[in-house]
Amino acid sequence: MTAHDRARSRQDAVAKALVAVHGQLNAHPRIHRLLISIYTRLIGEKRTNREVLPLARPGDCIWDIGANVGFYTRQFLDRVGPDGHVVAIEPVPEHVDELRSLAPADRLSIVAGALAREEGTMSFVVDGQASHLGEAPGALSVRVMRGDSLLDEGVPAPSLVKIDVEGFEGEVLDGLTTTLRSARAVVVEMHFAALTRRGLRHEPMRILALLRDRGFSVRWLDSSHLLASR
Repeated sequence: MTAHDRARSRQDAVAKALVAVHGQLNAHPRIHRLLISIYTRLIGEKRTNREVLPLARPGDCIWDIGANVGFYTRQFLDRVGPDGHVVAIEPVPEHVDELRSLAPADRLSIVAGALAREEGTMSFVVDGQASHLGEAPGALSVRVMRGDSLLDEGVPAPSLVKIDVEGFEGEVLDGLTTTLRSARAVVVEMHFAALTRRGLRHEPMRILALLRDRGFSVRWLDSSHLLASR
């Protein structure tokens, strides 16, 4: 077995272990949420920031998919500098309004909607703890689109892509076939609990295979963030 094969086998083993652990914890949602919150606060965010932010270079175009209120968008704008560009993609109207205040249009493009594998509209739920696509009373109707369609609309192609979409990461990647040709790195936050609730427990393995098929090497930054690079 080559070093490349051994590394690939390790990443697959990590993914399978994480799927198994989250599958067990899913039976205890309160404990699951608490553990994830503690880990993210104490370890996950700091480590991920150290790994992700240096990937952004002056002059880059970065797609922040699931930008929320702009935690990463702000930092990406600083990293890419005046010659770079950030595309913030976010479906929640209140968040979109906040994003618009971060930078002028020549440095920051705002896409009000969500990325998916198909074009159309879907219901979007903001439940106080997380935002996600799905049906519920009071859900918003949001535009969904393939990321590749944004290229046709004149949105610049990305050098770096960050994805945080509450369990729809696979669908987003399915719609980025052309878009990812220009990308040297993709950072995916894998929402194991959300995927399990959707009946997609083994979706992380499909995502690993999808990224490899598109020419990326993959590794886990922590227990929920996957880095694909080339």
